[in-house]
Amino acid sequence: MKFNQPIVVLLGCLLPLAIIATLIDQRSNQSSHPTSNQQLFPAQHNPDDVQYFPAGPEFLLSKQVQAFEQYRKDRQADIQSSSSDSH
Repeated sequence: MKFNQPIVVLLGCLLPLAIIATLIDQRSNQSSHPTSNQQLFPAQHNPDDVQYFPAGPEFLLSKQVQAFEQYRKDRQADIQSSSSDSH
């Protein structure tokens, strides 16, 4: 059986590339499978991880609103007292 020179050269180049590709694929597959002491995802990415939020007001700006309402009442009282003083 006689081989043509280009086929031998082509096989000589492709065979090492195929072996390297197979080794790379095996390494990437090994790293994607967790061992017995590894988790598949870190804990912060686990969708079942329940977070605790303490009970509190839903509207976080309640103190600011209360202060603004008090300011508005004081301002209104100042305006009324100044208008009654001028008459």
